[in-house]
This record gives sequence, C-alpha cells and structure tokens, in this order.
Amino acid sequence: MATPAPTTSDRPRKFQSNWQRFVSRRILTAQHPARRLLRGVLIGIVVALMVSFALYRDWFLDIRLSLKDNLYSSAPTSGNIVIIAVDDKSLAALGRSPADWNRAKHAQLIQFLAQADARVVTFDLFFDVASEDTAEDAALVDAMNEACQPTPLGTCRGTEVILAAVGGQLIDTEQTSTVGTYSFISHPTDALDKAAGRLGHVTVHLDRDGSLRDVPLFIQTIDGEQIPTLGLASYLSYQRLDDASVRYEDGELRFYIDPASPEYTVVRKLPAENFARMLVYYFGEPSHIDEANSTYPVYSYIDVLEGRVPAEDFANKVVLVGVLDASALPDRFPVPIAPANDRMYGVEFHANVIETIYQSDDKAARTAGLKVPPVPQSTRSEYMVVALFALMAGMLFSFLRWYMTLVAALLAYFLFFIYAGLAFTNGRLLEIFFPGMTLVLVFVGTVISNYVFEERRRAEINDLFSRYVSTDIAQKILESYDRGELELGGEEREMTVMFADVRGFTTLSEGLPPHEVVRMLNLFLERMNEIVLKHGGAINKYIGDNLMAFWNAPYFQDDHAWKATQAALELLEAIKDINAEQQFKTPVQFGIGINTGIAVVGNIGSQQRLEYTPIGDTVNVASRLSGVAEGGACLVGPGTYIYLAERLQPARQISVRLKGKAQELVVYEFRPQA
Repeated sequence: MATPAPTTSDRPRKFQSNWQRFVSRRILTAQHPARRLLRGVLIGIVVALMVSFALYRDWFLDIRLSLKDNLYSSAPTSGNIVIIAVDDKSLAALGRSPADWNRAKHAQLIQFLAQADARVVTFDLFFDVASEDTAEDAALVDAMNEACQPTPLGTCRGTEVILAAVGGQLIDTEQTSTVGTYSFISHPTDALDKAAGRLGHVTVHLDRDGSLRDVPLFIQTIDGEQIPTLGLASYLSYQRLDDASVRYEDGELRFYIDPASPEYTVVRKLPAENFARMLVYYFGEPSHIDEANSTYPVYSYIDVLEGRVPAEDFANKVVLVGVLDASALPDRFPVPIAPANDRMYGVEFHANVIETIYQSDDKAARTAGLKVPPVPQSTRSEYMVVALFALMAGMLFSFLRWYMTLVAALLAYFLFFIYAGLAFTNGRLLEIFFPGMTLVLVFVGTVISNYVFEERRRAEINDLFSRYVSTDIAQKILESYDRGELELGGEEREMTVMFADVRGFTTLSEGLPPHEVVRMLNLFLERMNEIVLKHGGAINKYIGDNLMAFWNAPYFQDDHAWKATQAALELLEAIKDINAEQQFKTPVQFGIGINTGIAVVGNIGSQQRLEYTPIGDTVNVASRLSGVAEGGACLVGPGTYIYLAERLQPARQISVRLKGKAQELVVYEFRPQA
C-alpha cells in the first residue's frame, strides 16, 4: 500500500520546527529567561542612571548639537520678508562703515519704503551716538514720524520703523524670571528712540561650538525695562500688536488680541525655553544679493536708494536693513544649515527669527503649506526617553546573540533617527545623541554580561557532559553547537577503537544483590574511565557491563594506536589490583578488544537525539574482539599491531573467526607483565 502524502497540517509543523531551530541557533539565546530578564533590567537601570547623569551635566554638547544640525533642511518661507543689504557696493558708494553714512540717506530710504507701502522697516544698525550734524538726525526723525502716521493710541497706520538696542553684561541673579537680566541696555539716541515705533534687541548668545541656534526673545535690566528681540519686535509691528499683548505663561509666549479683556483671544502660542530662549529654524542657506534661489529676497542698499529696485517688491513686507555681503564688516555667524565655508549675517538671522515666529502656529502653517518650526524637547522628556531606551534595550538585548544585538542596536537607532527627522518636520526637536549613547552602553553591557553568563553556563554544561561523555567530546559538541553545526553527519578518519567487556557478568550478577552489582560496576568503570582519559582516549559510552572508547577523535592525535594499547594494559593491571583487594566474592575479569582503521565519526542518530560516535567495520571488529578475548587479555587487530610491532611483543598470535566475517582474522594477544 502506498505511503500517504504529508497532509497540509504536517507541512507547517516541519517549517515551524526548522524556523524554531534557526531562531534558537542564530538569533536568540533563550536559556534561563527569568535570569536573563533580570540582568537586562539591571543593565538598563545602570545605563539609564549613567546617561541621565551625563544629560544632567550637559556633557558631549558639541556632538549633540552637531547631530541635531543634520535635521535642518530648506523650507518655503511666507514671502513677507525682504532684506536690504549694506554690501560692498553700498559701502563703496556711501562710506566704509554705516556709522559714517549721512543719516539723511536712511531718511531717504524710509521715505521710499513708506511710499512703497512697506509695513515694517527694521534697522539692524546702531544709532547710539548722535550725528555730528544734527540736521541728519532730525531728517531721520521726521522720516520715521511721517512714515508711521501715528494714531491717537500711539500705534502706526503706515510704515513702522524699528531700531536696534543691545544688552550689556548679563547678570546672574536668584530671581525666578525667565528673562535674562543685563546690567544695562544700549539704546539709540533719545531723539531716535522716541521716534522709533519700538526697539528690538540684537543680543545673541553663541553655543559652545560657536554656532548660533537660538535667541533670547526678551532681555531686561535689573530695573525691569524689557525689550523683545529684533525679530519678535518686527513680528509684533507687522501684526499691529503692542507690547501689552505679549505674555509669557506656562512655558509659552502668548500673543493676545485684547489682553485687557477677560474674553481674550490667543493669536499665537510660541513655546520657548528657560530665559525665554526660542530655537530658531533656518529656512535655507545664507542668502546673497542677486541669487535667483536665495532664501530671502536681498537687494543692495545703494540700488534701492537710487531707484533700481521696483517699489512693489516692498509692499506690505517686513523690510530688514543690515550688513550682508560686506566682506570688510563682521556680524557673521556659523549656523546649523550653512556650509562650513559660509556664515550667515545677523540681518538674515533676524529674518529667520521673524519667519520662525510667523510659522509657529501649527494650523496656520499647515494650511499655508509651510513648515512648523521645531520646539526643543523638554528635559523631563529627554530623561524619560533615555530610561525607556535603556530598559527596553536591556531586556531585548539579553536574549539576543551578540551579532543580532549589534544589528538590533543599529536598527533601533536608525529608526529613532528617522523618527527624530519626522518629529523635527512636525515641530519637535528631539535629543539624538543620548538615546544612541544609551543603546551603545546597553549593547556593551549585555555583551559582557552574556559572555560572562555564557562562559559560566558553558563550564556548567561541559562539566555535566563530562559525566556522560569524555571532556573532549563534550567540548566538541559545544563548539559545534556554537557554530550552529550540530547536525547529522560525520567524517572519515583513521581511528583506534577499544571495547572492554566483563567476563561472566550474568553469572556474577545472579549471585549478588542489585545494589552490589551496581557498586561493583561503578568501581571498575570509574577506574577504567580514569585510565582511558589519562591516555587521551574519549569514552563514548557504557553499555551495561561494556565500555567503549576511541582515539584520534574528536581531535587528531599522534600515536593513537600505542596510547590505546597502553591504556588497555594498564586497565588489565588495575583490575588485577582490585581483585587482589577481595572486595567481591568472585574475581572479575575483563576481555578487551582493540582495532585500528578507517571509521566514520560524527553526530549519528536523529534530529531529536544525536550521539557523537564512530561507526563502521573498524568499530565492529573491535567489539567482536572484546567478545572473544579471554579474561585478563587484550586482543589487538592487525591494523593496530602495525603501529606496535617494533615496540611491544605480543603474548601470542592467533587466528579467530569473527561473527559476520567469512575469513579468519590474525590477531595479537597482549597481557600485562607479571
């Protein structure tokens, strides 16, 4: 009758078995799961504490900032900002420094921009010293007043002009204010200060690596005078909001339409850090005059002044006036998005501040298809991410092999970096370095821990195996398992195999109680075991009253036939000594057979049970020789005797017919010397 084909239900089981073996050998090390889980949690806790301390101390700041810089990319702007550059061409026409220019030129520029319906004109230039010619300052004051067209409430109907102020020395105080306090703030001259629509400070603080990434939204004096940054002042003027419309509440800078009304409406919430510092998003690389793809439109001051730029380019815009593309003047800063050989001028930095504030409204920005500027991750959230990474990685990595742990760590950080990029696009700047550092430390900790754990476990298993098989075989099995090669199969090699068999064991056992039989066997077999191992043999198995050992496997050995014969003769001598002690009523005799030849040695059996053993005719002959050997004698096959002929004299040479052999076999008998 034909054998039925495997059913559908049988196939998944086989596939599952193969998959389970692959996972257990190549991916997971799942022994002692509770112990591994506990070690993983402990490693996670230790790493979390270490990284949290580094985070608290603000270590590795340069690397952290550099990693975050990789998240910046160009983004579309609102189109509400135009820059008029004090560039090399303007300096050549009007003077080597803006401080030397006739301020009537600025008045002329303001008049042109007011006629062009510019909404705000912001000067990133200092006017803290009065002009030698008072008429120049008077012309500038008149131009600002005429452009503003002030209302009875003090606001402007026309073009509002903003002038720059700068903070002096920062004072470290114990006050709880979130605004940086300075010893003084440098203002424009009194006349210009009064004529300006409002002031904006241009104080910036570079990070430790020299780059400019954020801005203090306000600065104040110890007397309480408070001034917004130039970009925020420009935005407030653009939206026709007064200073009273701005509040800093619950970690957010809020703009109110009517702050005096109980039913106020929040126009915008601008998250800021301590000391009201706002992260600035850079919407593109530094702009330059006449660049078609420039982030912001930039025009030369002298070109605008002399009418070479259309007036409509400034209508309803915030117009920033400052140094840009002037090689002889400073006011340039490294920024995250700029190449190493290109720096951004301060006036464009303020343009990015305005754009960041303008696009900070999630709904408005998304509706207009604009980018939501990122907000830094809170310190509390950073600690939570580190703790979560440490604990999750610790628990997972403890169950993985080291190379899979490395893959998992790299994959986890890669996915986190992708997530950080998406979060950055959606308005959240995440800490990137410390999660990666956490994964590295957990990886190192678990690899070391697993190595120590596995070595101890390996020693325990090796010791356990050695009670059942020889130490060499146990070591060979473990090595094969570690390489994932513990499969069915073997190799051919020349070997020497020995069998030792108790003579008359059945008769002996009938006259003794069972426990005495076991004691007797254990006594003899333990002594035999010591002698075989002493001579480098591998004990393969105990078969009732029979012992099987072999040489030249699992590791190659020189002179294996001689070592096996010497072990056999020492065994017979030891048995004589035990019998002389008369521990048993009847003397015990062993017959030993040894044969040398080609055998197949390896993992024999089935997938469910493997045994490292030799098989073949060489093994069968050795077994048959032990069966026909007289008690107290060792019969050696011709393959073995070749290696002994010149070194050891046999007691006699005999011919025996072994079971399964058609012809008699010439063998050699050896006995221990009397």
